[in-house]
Amino acid sequence: MNVTKTIKINGNVISDQFVFSVEISKCVNKITSAIIKLIDGVAAKEDFKLSDSNDCIPGSPVIINIGYDSDESVVFSGYIVKQNLQTVSDGPLLILHCKDESFKMTIGRKSDVFENITDSDLISQLIGNYKLTASVDSTTYENKEIVQWYCSDWDLMVMRAEVNGLIVLTDQNKVSVKKPDTSQSKIITLTYGKDIYDIDVMADAK
Repeated sequence: MNVTKTIKINGNVISDQFVFSVEISKCVNKITSAIIKLIDGVAAKEDFKLSDSNDCIPGSPVIINIGYDSDESVVFSGYIVKQNLQTVSDGPLLILHCKDESFKMTIGRKSDVFENITDSDLISQLIGNYKLTASVDSTTYENKEIVQWYCSDWDLMVMRAEVNGLIVLTDQNKVSVKKPDTSQSKIITLTYGKDIYDIDVMADAK
């Protein structure tokens, strides 16, 4: 089987001849992100075709499909938030930094007071403010008062989730706040040297 991919930026498919690499990061309590490196720029012509186009500017929507033998599924959906040009030994690269739409929750620090509200209702309210899809495990304790003091809605949500032993996951513009399910059976086994080529693990006694 051959790994295949389709990258759409602003609704337009990016030809594989321009794709240098794709990196997708999905972590607990962090915004899902992607870094797309595209071969761009011809020294003889002194131009950067992709960088100069309207497709690759910050704010453009991005969809990444990956699969085997063209049987692909969506693994990332979001927006370009930053771009930069880099010259390496292989030539000039246009690097697109992309984030899940939930990154909007990290923009701006706010102050507010919430009264007589459960943490799950508060979290659902915060997510709903950005018209994102929410999936939040219910909590029962009703807080008399929660103060948001000069912090983003994302930071407040993660803090209240941690208080209740919940984790935050983002995927394709959906925010899930749930208890970790350690009873599930494994879905994949990775072996160093076979499936894993780079690894960085850490144990923290704290």
